[in-house]
Amino acid sequence: MNRNSAYLLNAQYNSHDEISPADSNKGFTCQELYALIGDGCDMVEVVELANGMIMILDEEGALKDDKIKNELATELFRQGRTPSEVYKLMLRAEWGDAFYDMDEGNDDVEPDTIYGNVVICHPDMFK
Repeated sequence: MNRNSAYLLNAQYNSHDEISPADSNKGFTCQELYALIGDGCDMVEVVELANGMIMILDEEGALKDDKIKNELATELFRQGRTPSEVYKLMLRAEWGDAFYDMDEGNDDVEPDTIYGNVVICHPDMFK
């Protein structure tokens, strides 16, 4: 991915479009990201990807009733990561009964899955 390019990965259409911030010198504002991500987004989460880019997503996307799995974003997110189930086993082995799995019993959300539209860009494009 180009350092000066950003992409909107659309969950509903499983597609991507090249996008850019209104002010390329300042990068994306939160308001721009809320509008791009859509679906009532009012809080973003930033996740670093294995390729050095960042993924910006709706912090509460997985909690929405009408959530749509973003296949493209999920594939990018999983690259170069230890699967959460393996990581949880490692933590449980290290911490024993002190480890608490907040996802336990939540069958509504698939582990390591991204829901809704996301923006992929270089970290310098969002501060």
